[in-house]
Amino acid sequence: MARLRAEGIDSAEGKQKIIVELYDKFFRNAFPKMSERLGIVYTPVEIVDFILKSVDHLLRTEFGQTLGSEGVHILDPFAGTGTFITRLFQSGFLTKEELARKYKTEFHANEIVLLAYYIAAINIELAYHGVVGGKYQPFEGSRRRGPGFALACAAMKTIHLEHEIQCEEDTFWRVFLDASYTKTLFREVLGFPQFEILREEEVDGVVHRECAAQPKLPRAQMALARLLRRRGFHFIERGRFDKAKRSWSWDLEPNVWRSLLSNRGTLRVERLDGGRGLRIVDIELGARIPGLAKRSRGPRSSAWRAAGTTVHAS
Repeated sequence: MARLRAEGIDSAEGKQKIIVELYDKFFRNAFPKMSERLGIVYTPVEIVDFILKSVDHLLRTEFGQTLGSEGVHILDPFAGTGTFITRLFQSGFLTKEELARKYKTEFHANEIVLLAYYIAAINIELAYHGVVGGKYQPFEGSRRRGPGFALACAAMKTIHLEHEIQCEEDTFWRVFLDASYTKTLFREVLGFPQFEILREEEVDGVVHRECAAQPKLPRAQMALARLLRRRGFHFIERGRFDKAKRSWSWDLEPNVWRSLLSNRGTLRVERLDGGRGLRIVDIELGARIPGLAKRSRGPRSSAWRAAGTTVHAS
């Protein structure tokens, strides 16, 4: 059926439609859970062309620039099969000279689904060389300005902890929510150079507390520790204690790599006999690691392909 539909299609727009429709239907049928979890929906080519024309019009009328102007960077954060960038190459908005320059330094794209990433890389490169011609150039961008197309690895780790405590639930929460105890814990026991409670208030039975903290980094000469120290690493913790559910939830926001790192979780206490309690913590750690495009095509491609998938561990 796909072969019959593809027969007689010789226009760039028609070819993009086939790629989009086949990939969309393949993913919805082969990986329905992944499609739902990642929100995989592919934009029809007609809408892609309309958006490109609208952006070009706004650039000209509001900023006096064009899509081909030097310094106008174009970013596709969720590239899919590369339809937006491919159609831009084929639209005629860019001269060959502008396209050649932007291809090297001013086009940027990310994708987290490995199959889509490889299809997009091929799609974009073929579209570029179909317009510009000449010697083959991979879509990688310059070292100075970062990769043109990055495979973003999204890794997530869920940690479940249980710890018996020698006090009742009410006592635990009274101490846990005590501001003076919290400051002493972080500054003197944990050795944080900086810890401050910025805000604490109760609204409709929920206690909101926001803290600023700078953790103690290891003295060892590790590259990551040195980098974090140079950047003055610290974080904001936004916590909520629901009095009705008797549970604490938090979300940490670091001052570096905000879009790449996440740390959130919940804490609750179950009653045990003998005036004891069971502290239960569920932590969700997430990290996105962009910039694997060049490595994925190298001699260690099989290892990087495995790393390029979304990982859930518990």
